[in-house]
Amino acid sequence: MKFTVDRQQFLKAITTVDGIIPSREIRSVYSNVLIEADKGEAVFTTTDLEIALKTTLPITLDKKGGTTVPAKKLTQVIGAMDGETIEISLDDDKLIISSPKARTKPRVNLVTSPTSDYPPTPSPSSEDLISFSPAVFREMILKTYYSMAQDDSRYVFNGLFLKSQKNSNIVVATDGRRLSKISRDFPSALPFKDGVIIPAKAIKELVRLLDAGEEAMIAYDDKDKRVHFRIGRVDLVTKLIDGAFPDYEQVIPRKLDYKIRINRIDLEKAIKQAASVAIEPARQVRFIFSEGTVGFQASTPDLGGSESSLECEYSGPEMVIGFNSVYLMDVLKVIPGEDVILGFSSPSSPCTVGDPADPDFLSVVMPMKI
Repeated sequence: MKFTVDRQQFLKAITTVDGIIPSREIRSVYSNVLIEADKGEAVFTTTDLEIALKTTLPITLDKKGGTTVPAKKLTQVIGAMDGETIEISLDDDKLIISSPKARTKPRVNLVTSPTSDYPPTPSPSSEDLISFSPAVFREMILKTYYSMAQDDSRYVFNGLFLKSQKNSNIVVATDGRRLSKISRDFPSALPFKDGVIIPAKAIKELVRLLDAGEEAMIAYDDKDKRVHFRIGRVDLVTKLIDGAFPDYEQVIPRKLDYKIRINRIDLEKAIKQAASVAIEPARQVRFIFSEGTVGFQASTPDLGGSESSLECEYSGPEMVIGFNSVYLMDVLKVIPGEDVILGFSSPSSPCTVGDPADPDFLSVVMPMKI
């Protein structure tokens, strides 16, 4: 294998795929990047057996071939080099990286492993790929993924649930104490009629890739239970979380006795102020609803307390509800408009947080014991 390539483009390609490899590199084939050069392009692939990332890059090819080399170390080597172009060649079990036109004329070699040791990455047929809007899909992820659990023993909570109903596509996340749901209409329904759960690690990579705004397509392999995303020149293939996602519709209150519209920025400030003296890690803030106002209180023994209030259109009995302030702030950060709508019935029932400008988005937060 031998080819010449633009150094910055090569570095961008490597950093695109090395994100799924742990920062603390472990000496194994799964810490390597697979490099395959043929037909005027180089293909870079990484995998951790759950997720695979693949991207292509135009090159000036002298000799086709392939090898695998430690991904993080290759990124460091290319990043430290100067010169606009670099030469990549394979010499027995070593990858030679050089920049003969650079002033320092660097030449680095890295020990390689054969391509036969690397697990294959499946690719969908072109007719199975469905186009979708990367901007809309990224918005759906950003408005829900903060509600996913982190390393919960209930594995189905550690991912994002996707389901399609005709042309409406639904994304839901929950950790058992809060839930976020959003739906959007696409020109074509995504292939998730029965629903799938995409793991959190893959969602993190998707957010990064979709930010580029390039053309995006998706395919679903029902037999192997994998989802394949193609975003510009990058492919992401992920296994799915096996299990039944909870019936999220049962969590969403069908009837709310009280709905209050309130300025989002004022609410954020009030919660943040109270949370500054609240007990870690939940930072509970007490909402005190009374005629025409909502108060905010929090305190920590041996530290102090905080009180504030806002005017609101509330007409009902005095009610005190405790909330995890982190959960509420997570929701308020993804609502772009001036106002939000809080819905509740009692201090022990689920509370909803909605965007008056977006009826297809809703978050549910369970109250805390006071």
